Amino acid sequence: MKGNTYMNITIQCCGLAVLFVIFYFYSGQKRMMIRTGKAFHNLIIGVILGTISDILSVVAIVYADRLPKACVVLWCKLYLMFILYVAFSALRYVLADAYGGKSIYDKTVARYRILLYATYIAMLLAPIEYVCKDGGKVVYTEGPSVIITYVMACFLLVNVFYFLRTKKNNMNARRRQAVIVWLSLWMLLATVQFITQFLLITSFAGVLGVLIVYLMFENPETFIDRRTGLYNQNAMQQYVKELYGQKKGFSLIYIAVEGMNFTGKKEKKGSDNNFIDYLKSLDEVMVFCRFAKEIVIIAENYDNLEAIRRDINGKFAVEWKKKGNKYAKADWYIIKDASFVEDANTLIYLLEYAKHHDKDADSDGLINIDETLFNKMVEQKRVEELIEDAMKNNRVEVFYQPIFSTEANRFVSAEALARLYDDQGKLIPPAVFIGVAEENGMIIKLGEIIFEKVCQFIKSEEFKGLGIEYIEINLSVVQCASEHLADDFKKIMEQYRVEPRYINLEITESASIQGKNTLVRNMNELIDYGVRFSLDDFGTGNSNLSYIAEMPVDIVKFDRGMINAYFIDKKVKYVMDAAMSMIKGMELEIVSEGIETREQYDTMAELGIQYIQGYYFSKPLPRNEFIQYIRESQRARM
Repeated sequence: MKGNTYMNITIQCCGLAVLFVIFYFYSGQKRMMIRTGKAFHNLIIGVILGTISDILSVVAIVYADRLPKACVVLWCKLYLMFILYVAFSALRYVLADAYGGKSIYDKTVARYRILLYATYIAMLLAPIEYVCKDGGKVVYTEGPSVIITYVMACFLLVNVFYFLRTKKNNMNARRRQAVIVWLSLWMLLATVQFITQFLLITSFAGVLGVLIVYLMFENPETFIDRRTGLYNQNAMQQYVKELYGQKKGFSLIYIAVEGMNFTGKKEKKGSDNNFIDYLKSLDEVMVFCRFAKEIVIIAENYDNLEAIRRDINGKFAVEWKKKGNKYAKADWYIIKDASFVEDANTLIYLLEYAKHHDKDADSDGLINIDETLFNKMVEQKRVEELIEDAMKNNRVEVFYQPIFSTEANRFVSAEALARLYDDQGKLIPPAVFIGVAEENGMIIKLGEIIFEKVCQFIKSEEFKGLGIEYIEINLSVVQCASEHLADDFKKIMEQYRVEPRYINLEITESASIQGKNTLVRNMNELIDYGVRFSLDDFGTGNSNLSYIAEMPVDIVKFDRGMINAYFIDKKVKYVMDAAMSMIKGMELEIVSEGIETREQYDTMAELGIQYIQGYYFSKPLPRNEFIQYIRESQRARM
């Protein structure tokens, strides 16, 4: 046997050794036998058998003069059969990820399987010739059987690339990348073998492909949480994706654990390990560990989950606390039927949403995640998209509500209010988007857009003749807690060369709860720059005069609710009279919000309130309408 043949067989044997190592670790590790996992398992088997048959076919051809011809033909055709099987396995692996529904996956695979079997029959019936030249230096097969094999293999690979392209949105990006790299390498080496003939490396390409897919995606360790040995979030996503694809109903319990350390170390008599060991021992359910101390248990039968929950609660209350976790406890979130969620990504998002939004537990300590909460989440996501789209496409507008001075008998200021439009030009109510923007942090960017638009207005020619002395701009709780608030606003004012005396920033008492030190530092920095501050919504929540005394504000704004109560509740009247007296004693100015009638206006003016704001004068107006309204008011007072 010539050196080239020895080299080819050596290469194939090395590849076979790599395959056996991969198969050993793959089979010996804990893994989820979901559809893609089963397809990969069949792919490994196919490549192993294909590599073995390749080696045996080469040996059979080299020693054809010593073996029965039927034996040589058999090994050559077995090798060709496994070439097709590997190509078919690659296609099935891609289909397993591309098709969510079990029925469409099964039907599609069945059609290709029938085609594969028909090709096997044609290939086995067709003649084949084997060639051994130069004493074994060049070894290959040819003839109709080989042509049929390679035509079918090319057809299958073309279909693989077709599904990789057309179903890419349904596939895992890393898995898709791994398959593309493998098949590209396979075709390259097959081309090299076809040109050189003496390099038998096509089977080795299959070995490299299995290695690539294994390392990039199918290594079972990528689905295991290393701290606990449980399945991780990646595994959960793949498992739930398949459940939804096969339209299997399932229930879920989500446990947020406190007072335990999931490091795998036996601390305090190993109580943490006892908890993890208990989870590993559960049958007929799938258990996943998410992030630090979050467990998700999925079962097709809710009764199984309820029994597990009672058992865990009992152990938390007695056994695990006695063994060192004195403060161990768990918050329980339950989905009795997950069919109202459409896919795995949405389900995971829903769990996060429930953890941060829903704290209303029932009598058993369970927080029920149902379709109502799901709809709230969907609505929030819709609003988030509206906000992002409005900011991106310049559909953020500032409305201005005039503020009247009882002393100057004219409009001297205005409150700037954020408004958004959707892509149809419809106005989105502030009650819809403000809370969402504050919750997801978009309020920072939105606030900067509003501030910049106010600065643009102040520097405009229209603003100069209006007699407006300053514009009030609301700061959200999130903005007040921002470390860079003062620097960001000063940069915008400097960019538009706006004198800071035109700016009055409104804060609320709740703003100090999340970071009073940060807020006061920002306020002092901006006050030194020339900006003034107002305390908004006085009269709501836990408003108190000590807060006014502590914060460096110049104006206090009485909330609309307090103004309305002043006219119908004597107790509120006495409280408000006393508060006004003390605020004036501090030499602060007062704005009454929500004034809607002449009676309310006259009463507030008689009380010495300096500024009046409300629908009695005007609702918030777009910029051009505001300008027109102020100009008409000026003309009417001449």
